[in-house]
Amino acid sequence: MKTLVTVTDRRIITARTNAILEQAEIRQETPLNRVRYVRAAATQDRMARLAIDLITRGVEHAVAFHADIANTQVDSPAAAIAESMAIPNVERDELQRQPYASIEAGGKS
Repeated sequence: MKTLVTVTDRRIITARTNAILEQAEIRQETPLNRVRYVRAAATQDRMARLAIDLITRGVEHAVAFHADIANTQVDSPAAAIAESMAIPNVERDELQRQPYASIEAGGKS
């Protein structure tokens, strides 16, 4: 299943790609002010895919990416989310030092 993840200046929106395109159906909407921690990490599965872990008040989310996606394409959205959060300055600085990458639409999901 293909999932669209969108980060705006106020929230993170996830939706199944077909559902949002055909019916404007959003699966989940998380306000950025509820996000307490974010990190780019490897998943625990045998494919060692990259993921973004988000911790909100009482809920943990993991957004896993296709196995062949580049680290910078995962680090960039993690850094964009971190800019809007109240996390320790040391962790924010570490994420912000990582270069932003442009993410191309239409590639492998």
